[in-house]
Amino acid sequence: MKAEIKISSAYGFDRNWTLVVSTAKKTKSFYLGQDVKFCSRVLGIEPSYIVRQIGTGEISEGMPGNKKLAKFIVNELGLNGRLIDILNLGRFVPNKKKKKVFKFLKQNFL
Repeated sequence: MKAEIKISSAYGFDRNWTLVVSTAKKTKSFYLGQDVKFCSRVLGIEPSYIVRQIGTGEISEGMPGNKKLAKFIVNELGLNGRLIDILNLGRFVPNKKKKKVFKFLKQNFL
């Protein structure tokens, strides 16, 4: 599985992250949101800790730090190729069966 972070900016000072994960079967993008908010709210980690863990603060696209950051996020979220393939199921399952499907996914994969 390959992963990288795409960085976009809406107002010039913010950095919005999108995690792009590729498996042998597909490529999937996950919008993560603003960098600092994602780190603190979702991961529960200060950005400075992540910088120390990946060994660099240079995460521009195409730089080695970008792939290290993506790998760090993938590991922290517990993503793997099988889970990436399954994550599309939710939108194709009828509403009355979604609770059962998500309960199954939570018990077996999350």
